[in-house]
Amino acid sequence: AGAAAAEPNGWYGAIDAGYHTLGDVETISQTTNAAFDIATDGDWAAFARLGYRFDQNWRVELEGGYRQNDIELIDRPGPGGVPAGVCNVSPAAGDCLAPDGELKAATLMMNVLFDFGSEGDALRPFIGLGAGVNRVDTNFVGTFANARGVGVGADDSSAKLAAQGIAGLAWAISDRAHLDLTYRYLVSNMEFNTFTSTAASAIGPFQGRYDESHTVTLGLRYAFGADEPVYVPPPPPPPPPPPPPPPPPPPPVAQVPAAREFVVYFDWDRSDLTAEASSVVVVRKGVRDEAPPPPPPVAQVPAAREFVVYFDWDRSDLTAEASSVVTQAANYAKTGRPTRVLVVGHADTSGSAAYNVGLSNRRARTVADALVAQGVNGGVISLDGKGETALARPTADGVREPLNRRATIGINFR
Repeated sequence: AGAAAAEPNGWYGAIDAGYHTLGDVETISQTTNAAFDIATDGDWAAFARLGYRFDQNWRVELEGGYRQNDIELIDRPGPGGVPAGVCNVSPAAGDCLAPDGELKAATLMMNVLFDFGSEGDALRPFIGLGAGVNRVDTNFVGTFANARGVGVGADDSSAKLAAQGIAGLAWAISDRAHLDLTYRYLVSNMEFNTFTSTAASAIGPFQGRYDESHTVTLGLRYAFGADEPVYVPPPPPPPPPPPPPPPPPPPPVAQVPAAREFVVYFDWDRSDLTAEASSVVVVRKGVRDEAPPPPPPVAQVPAAREFVVYFDWDRSDLTAEASSVVTQAANYAKTGRPTRVLVVGHADTSGSAAYNVGLSNRRARTVADALVAQGVNGGVISLDGKGETALARPTADGVREPLNRRATIGINFR
């Protein structure tokens, strides 16, 4: 199934209609040994529900229901000597046909339901349990099968505790509306008083089991709870200031000539310089050692920097804004020769700890693949997944916090 928008938490209402069938209702008199098995035809049922969704899986609802079945047969399983079943009133002779009558049940139930899958799934199965009250109206009129001249009937109701099991499949047709295909199995007890046309034929009140109640309905459920506020992630941090310009190269050091000794010779008993001595004393122009060239300037290394990429709830694909942050990180990494790029994925606490570790690893992998696709050397990229162990904003377990759904990109050049 394709993805659908998430149903908001909060209140919802629903109506259902469908088909109801009831197994044989076995009853027995509380004052005599008379017993009746009441068989019914399948008929319609309808329900109205008001519920509240707590999170993506759990919800509760108050349900009012109505089930109706026409009586097809009232038979007697008891011993001989007891009036044997109930026939039609008219004609009073001939075949024993079904008496006129019906069983109508009105229920008020409190249900607890669990929706499988994730809130964005278009098709979601669900199960549930319910408890409440079942009021059964018993109404029929006829004659005893072995005494067609004696009339017998009932027009009574009883309210008893009831329980039901629920299973179904919900189809999201919008972010607020669902079609619910629902099966209900209801069990309860029932009682009713009888009347006869002669006092001698009285058979007293009856009690029995109203169970094997099967209902299949199709309904519309609409959520009118408040939408979650749209989260706007904070803007990325401003880029760091440009690095200061490199210092100017030191001035060249003047080359100092090596020490040297010269010898000047004189004539005997003379102190004036001869021509040869003068040539030794005179410093010859242009004789000096060249100074070495200045050292080359040191290449400027970019500063380490971290980028933060935010994700939608329970998603590991990049939004348009997240892709923009990854592009900024890739461009910055390509301004130098990074020695290490560490991508760390994180998750909030809305899922299980094990699931969140896997989700954070998928987020880190998505960011790393996007960096490589934009020219960053994959050999220097390392991955890590923290799950819900390193929250940017601490929360209780089960809280969806947008600041915690992130991946960080740490870029180092040293």
